[in-house]
Amino acid sequence: MGELGSELAEAVSGAGALAHLHELQRIADAHDGNRAPGTTGFAASVAYATEVLATVGYQVTTQDVPYPRFAVTAERTRLTGSDWQPQTLLMDDSPPLRDTVAPLIVLTRFKQLAEGSLDVAGAVVLLARIPGGYAKQVIAASEAGALAALFYTETPCPANNYRLHWFGSEPPPIPAASIAQDDAARLAALAAAVTVELRLDWHGDRTSGVDQNVFAATGADGDARIVVGAHLDSVPEAPGINDNGSGVAAVLQAAVKLATARESVSHQVTFALWAAEELVNAGSSYYVSQLTDAQRQAIRLYLNAEMIASPNYVLYVMRGEGTVTTPFDVYFRARDIAYEYIDEAKVGSDHDPFLAAGISAGGLHCGSVGIKTPAEQERYAGTAGQLFDPGYHQASDTVRNISPAALDWTTRALAYAVGWAAQEVRLA
Repeated sequence: MGELGSELAEAVSGAGALAHLHELQRIADAHDGNRAPGTTGFAASVAYATEVLATVGYQVTTQDVPYPRFAVTAERTRLTGSDWQPQTLLMDDSPPLRDTVAPLIVLTRFKQLAEGSLDVAGAVVLLARIPGGYAKQVIAASEAGALAALFYTETPCPANNYRLHWFGSEPPPIPAASIAQDDAARLAALAAAVTVELRLDWHGDRTSGVDQNVFAATGADGDARIVVGAHLDSVPEAPGINDNGSGVAAVLQAAVKLATARESVSHQVTFALWAAEELVNAGSSYYVSQLTDAQRQAIRLYLNAEMIASPNYVLYVMRGEGTVTTPFDVYFRARDIAYEYIDEAKVGSDHDPFLAAGISAGGLHCGSVGIKTPAEQERYAGTAGQLFDPGYHQASDTVRNISPAALDWTTRALAYAVGWAAQEVRLA
């Protein structure tokens, strides 16, 4: 086995994937700089992918994906007595604040809230985000009487601003927003000298939308199916070229090159481009939820491509309970290409609903907001102490924000895995 995989890996290339990235960049440029759920940029991305797949003979289908979302209507923050308006990004489901003035209190330690060492009643608290724990910080700030919370992320890219998401079953008790570390430092310096007040206009509405998953399948119609996917959407703040145009480009490359062999593969291969992953895997979750028991059992493997051209990359193969690493192991080892494993739970992408449904999954990733170590720099080059992807969820996530080398390796490795899975009799 693996002959088709080797043929596909030779047929695809990073240069071919890059051509798709330029098209996705063109789409974002023409549609307010993004390809986010519910936008004309996403609709244009669907049209482009459909055209690419139909041109090589696939019967392309779509699936409407309904999803809830929080539509921000205002996220303005202004320093009173000044024209300065630092960019703030409102956390979803935040209760509204309309043209409200409040003092700023700077927290140097999260424990200050529990200790009660600062009176934060009625104030906006400025504090560093605890990775994975900002929900606790919001609740603690609320219990201390704060009016709102303003978070920054400590990062080697201090101009970056990352929107936060609320995952609670109930809305947060107080509104929260994020601010760049640079702007947070400026506010803290001002607050150390004088009383600082902020005028906040933060509000949004819970609404809903419908976007489309895009599918193209080979002609084989046996008892086993392989699904290969990547999410097609971006966040509103970014064109989404590494996240996740890179994954989309690799999937399109594999689909186009498999087109001539699609009637002869052992197992049906379905290529999927997911809607609304940035709204917590909405497209892939909906797809899995709509499968019958027989359809779910027929899917023997899901392969996912998520951010596979990060500029300061590490070549990661996802590993964990229910995952398959074999085709990637074979491909990289045979070519003496350095790679390593990452816990699939740390990636957070469209493989999640498949694994939750008991479907085996595998995939590739090149890192997002993790920081490259000296050992990783020695192994992969790049820059230690810097983010794997400085453009993650930023306007700078453009065609200039990728590693061509990583894109070539991962595009070929994904194509190899597609060919391997399409012929692997043990999946039947």
